Amino acid sequence: MMTNRSTLYHLVQLRRIIDLRRDSDSQKTVERIRGNIQLEGFTLWILICAVMLASIGLDTGSTAVIIGAMLISPLMDPILGIGLSLATHDRQMLLSALRNFGLSIAISLSTATVYFLATPLGLPTTELLSRTTPTLLDVGIAFFGGVAGIVAGSRKKSTNAIPGVAIATALMPPLCTAGFGIAVGRWDYFLGAFYLFFINAVFISLSTFLVVRILRIPDAQYVDNIRRKKVRRWMLLFIIATLIPSIIIFYNVVQDVRLRQAASRFVERFIDNTQHQALRWELKQESGDTLSILKIYLVGKQIPSIEIDSLQQLLPINGLPDVHLYIVQAQLPPVERDKIDPEELIMLLQNAENKNKLEQSGLVLDATQHSQPTMSDSIPIHSLYNEIRTFVPQLDSMEYVPMLYQGSGKDSTPTFILGFNQSHRKSERNKSIEQIEHFLRSRLTLDSVRLIIHLSPNQ
Repeated sequence: MMTNRSTLYHLVQLRRIIDLRRDSDSQKTVERIRGNIQLEGFTLWILICAVMLASIGLDTGSTAVIIGAMLISPLMDPILGIGLSLATHDRQMLLSALRNFGLSIAISLSTATVYFLATPLGLPTTELLSRTTPTLLDVGIAFFGGVAGIVAGSRKKSTNAIPGVAIATALMPPLCTAGFGIAVGRWDYFLGAFYLFFINAVFISLSTFLVVRILRIPDAQYVDNIRRKKVRRWMLLFIIATLIPSIIIFYNVVQDVRLRQAASRFVERFIDNTQHQALRWELKQESGDTLSILKIYLVGKQIPSIEIDSLQQLLPINGLPDVHLYIVQAQLPPVERDKIDPEELIMLLQNAENKNKLEQSGLVLDATQHSQPTMSDSIPIHSLYNEIRTFVPQLDSMEYVPMLYQGSGKDSTPTFILGFNQSHRKSERNKSIEQIEHFLRSRLTLDSVRLIIHLSPNQ
């Protein structure tokens, strides 16, 4: 008997601890959300300021500025209003919340687009790109953030949870990223970012709906059971339709992570050794093709084609099916490796790769020649550089590569690696390249020369 009483006591205590209705104020919750729905006066200007702050933060990669924009953004209020009005069957509040929510979206997108059209930066920073691929995890963030928001907002006493909810659910940054997509004409950015914003809005509303039902906030008007079930059925279908793309994206992300882990293990096990070193590897899928490419930038002793074929056969049994191995390698003795900056060597290989039609096995650059401080005596590289600088002052560096090896064949076309200031505009740079090519052919009495271009990283 005592055991039953003890169990009952503990159950009562547990129910008391987890009871959401305890310390809640239904009337003030409804009044607070209803009063904050309207987007007018100072609220409108706060929204515009929040958009500008978030856009600047995304443009410069400043996390602190982005967080500040999320804290002052009034976007959360109409979303809470949608969830509350659906839960209490308040038609007037629902129409008002939807109208103000749509107006907030229009103003935010317009302001962000104008900013990114006017900014001198406007490059896709990490902060921007991170908000273009929503997954199922973002659904969880939005849902639990929304639960925390409505629970905190329904208390009699204010809590410190609301700022954290604003940061976690991150409504403003993806909407500004969508504006960036419009400004630069990247509709994939726009769709990905706007879908992330849409997910956040839908599941914050859903969490609000569920918590309001748990709190038993009374309906604004009488609704019969048939209509109540119909509303919930349509809500369920809408939520499922919203979830499906995020599930697909999440599955693809998981598959991509597994593939990259397998690629990392493959490079460590079969490529990196005392004879050659992998400077960098990339795993990417060509557009419109189901075949992925594992591209490895390699330095050291050249891997012969027959060995590359053997490595290709090992890919499927190492978790990399439908992956083609593509190696871009620089021949360089171990004693010379430390004398060249790996990033500069990768840039050299990338530029050589872009300027040549490559065979299936990749490209081999004779980096042994490139690494020497004194170039071929037949090419007065220093004198040529000084002469070119008189009519192309934006030229930062000029080097000569005596020989390129492409696949199994040689290409002895004189090759020059030109480094330009990043400030040199592309249209002017193309004209400069034509002038340099004409000058070299005339000066050296050559039928053709090859120019490999890169932008100086220190500018």
